[in-house]
Amino acid sequence: MDTGRPAGPAAQVAGTLLLTALAAAPLAYVWETLNRLFAGRVEPGRLAWSVPALAVLIAILMLIARAARRWTAQETHTQNGRGTS
Repeated sequence: MDTGRPAGPAAQVAGTLLLTALAAAPLAYVWETLNRLFAGRVEPGRLAWSVPALAVLIAILMLIARAARRWTAQETHTQNGRGTS
């Protein structure tokens, strides 16, 4: 339900923490795949699964960045006296 008002700080922090937690699994998988590649172990199956994992990771990071931009824009409006508190 969108009331037209921006989410409060608690909701923003909770959303960011949730997205960060969701990003942990694909990040770990891609990280481990890169470690194995750098160690000289090429596993085609692992590489195939890394592509969608990387896509999911990028999508989650984009959502986190968008939330951070909204959060900082909201703080800027509040500091300039244009907030609706």
